[in-house]
Amino acid sequence: MTRAIRFSAVTVTMIALASLCGPAEAKSNPGKQLLSAAVKGDTATVQEMLSQGADPNYSDREGCAPLIVAAGGCSYAVSVGAKGEIKSTPTESLGTVEMLRALLAAGANPDAAKVNGTSALMSAARFGRTDSVRALLDAHARPNLRDVDGVTALLLAARFGKAEAVDLLLEASADPEISDASGRTALHWAAGEGQTQVVTRLVKAGATLDAKAGPQITPLAMAVNGDKIDAVRVLLAAGADAKRSDSNGQTWLMSAAFGGNVEVMSALVAAGADLNARDKSGFTALSNAAYSGHGPAVTWLLEHGAEVNARAKDGATALATARKRGHPDVAKLLEAKGGTE
Repeated sequence: MTRAIRFSAVTVTMIALASLCGPAEAKSNPGKQLLSAAVKGDTATVQEMLSQGADPNYSDREGCAPLIVAAGGCSYAVSVGAKGEIKSTPTESLGTVEMLRALLAAGANPDAAKVNGTSALMSAARFGRTDSVRALLDAHARPNLRDVDGVTALLLAARFGKAEAVDLLLEASADPEISDASGRTALHWAAGEGQTQVVTRLVKAGATLDAKAGPQITPLAMAVNGDKIDAVRVLLAAGADAKRSDSNGQTWLMSAAFGGNVEVMSALVAAGADLNARDKSGFTALSNAAYSGHGPAVTWLLEHGAEVNARAKDGATALATARKRGHPDVAKLLEAKGGTE
């Protein structure tokens, strides 16, 4: 059983803050107090301290600054796994747009970023804080800044489906072609997460439909692998290539067949995907469906012209694969259509 320990965003960040210095230092450090007030979501205190000359660009050892907190960043949800491992996930802070505007007016750097490169704009985009995104862009925050993993504000907004933030960033010349360290663009992430509104916006903005990441994976492949049929349809309607394959020759239809998603398979075949294409090992979409034991996918493929006795390079047919994998019902379907070993 996994034990989960949940802290509030304030608690987690305050634990981190408390570890950096003792009570005496905190009391004597206006910047530290300003950051603490931001973490607590205390906009009035932040405004008061700024009027008294507190440094709006103060940051802790992690590079966490009041502006980043105001934009939604620097807070985490913490859990402890069964083996005692500590995991932290970014969670939205209590900062407000009023706080953010006060900090900007006091001279806070609009490109304030943590040590790992996560900027205030990235935080606002990730959490869909549209007013904060707008305020930061109005203050000339750079939309194409990248963190240590190559991630930009647009990539985050796309991944988490923040369509309005995507609009603002695109209007501010955010580049949809920028990819992260894995080679994935904003369109890859939006497609893979099924963020259809964002996919539509990125397509209209001219994002490359068949951009390649990793082993030749395109946004369409991400949508197929995630069973995101609406994103699949948007991409195909825009002209994404349904016939492509990865570096192992695995087509997107083969991937859909492996997952047993008949609706996705149907959309791909309607867009020109080859039912009997083979990967480098000689396997077909039917082989994949048989391997996974997806009867409806096997039936659909056979009804639409899949070659029942196509052999892989090792000589295996779909029927042989189904039997080897322990799928007797699928084996019966294949036998009924003339399948042999």
